[in-house]
Amino acid sequence: MIRWGCALFVLALVGCAAEQQPRLTFEKSGTPKAQQQKDQRACLQTSIAADDAVVSNVLKLDRDAYIRCMQTRGYTVRSQS
Repeated sequence: MIRWGCALFVLALVGCAAEQQPRLTFEKSGTPKAQQQKDQRACLQTSIAADDAVVSNVLKLDRDAYIRCMQTRGYTVRSQS
């Protein structure tokens, strides 16, 4: 179930990229890549909500909540055009 949710999230990100939102990168000095991926997954899980209006397979990412979550974990957010 978690893998299915992650796959849907990736599809949602592709859709968001089509809306011309700047790409974000997160940096934290001395953090191994595996730890960064773990932190990103945890923040994604807390930032994704199912659409309350209809029952569907559509997931929405609260981008601001995701960014705040990563920042509280000590990451610096960089925007790339």
